[in-house]
Amino acid sequence: MKTPLLFVLITLLTNLAMGQEKKIIFVCEHGAAKSVIAASYFNKLAKERNLDYVAECRGTFPDSVVSPGVKEGLTNDKVFDPTTKPRKLVIGDTVSVERIILFTPLPSDINTTIKTENWSNIQNVDADYEKRRDAIVKKINPALNTRKDFWKAAVTTDVVHNGIMTHQSLLIAFAIASR
Repeated sequence: MKTPLLFVLITLLTNLAMGQEKKIIFVCEHGAAKSVIAASYFNKLAKERNLDYVAECRGTFPDSVVSPGVKEGLTNDKVFDPTTKPRKLVIGDTVSVERIILFTPLPSDINTTIKTENWSNIQNVDADYEKRRDAIVKKINPALNTRKDFWKAAVTTDVVHNGIMTHQSLLIAFAIASR
């Protein structure tokens, strides 16, 4: 009797935990190039790895449209989302965000406790599309492949958030149920 109950509990908790997408925001000055490339490739690579992460792009002083060169490059790479439009980073964007990755300084009016990471010093980040894309993807790949602690804070912050259990809850529930 204990085994079927344990199986049901684990299945239920896994389904709850897996249903949560964790959001990452990439921020560049104009929200039209670096952050668009980063979010597009982050989403592609996270999806290929079956990770529950989704990235969005924002700008501190957004342009009205995505950079034509970036749009063309991402379209040729088959990763451009035609609904992408530069949007200004506002404090509301930081709600339920796991991490903010910056290609430009965070505006002073954005006060947040969300963990930030500075990617403005990536080599070739201001080069042509191909070099820029390759430099950004080179930074994303190790983060997704090997740096488990890169996302650790995102997985272990809240045991229950908005009534949904996190992966930490799954591990705790499994440890309790298996006693």
